[in-house]
Amino acid sequence: MSTVIARDRVYTAKVDADGRAWIQSERFHRTPPTWVSLSHVRDYPAVPIASISLATAKDRLRITLLTTDDHAYAATCPLNHGPLTATFLHQECTPFTATPHGSVRSTQDADPEGGPGVSEAE
Repeated sequence: MSTVIARDRVYTAKVDADGRAWIQSERFHRTPPTWVSLSHVRDYPAVPIASISLATAKDRLRITLLTTDDHAYAATCPLNHGPLTATFLHQECTPFTATPHGSVRSTQDADPEGGPGVSEAE
């Protein structure tokens, strides 16, 4: 599971036992959010997901997936442009693209220049 806070929203992502990736966003002190499948983002990997990380940079949410066959994929979505729905993920997020492993970092790896989970390669 990975969580980031951006402005007045908390973004959380998880991988379920079947290797599917999910995301939700909630505003502070609002009703409980709904999980939305990240498979709605174009070019979602066909291979099961092993782990997920979230990061923010320049008003974008970066979603990085590591698949069970050890490949990394990343997509970005605009921050705070409405609720995360299947339609939003499909229309507003960039398609997932292969990412070199060198730019995949856990949100636990702090980068003082780019913030948590943001690599210099971005």
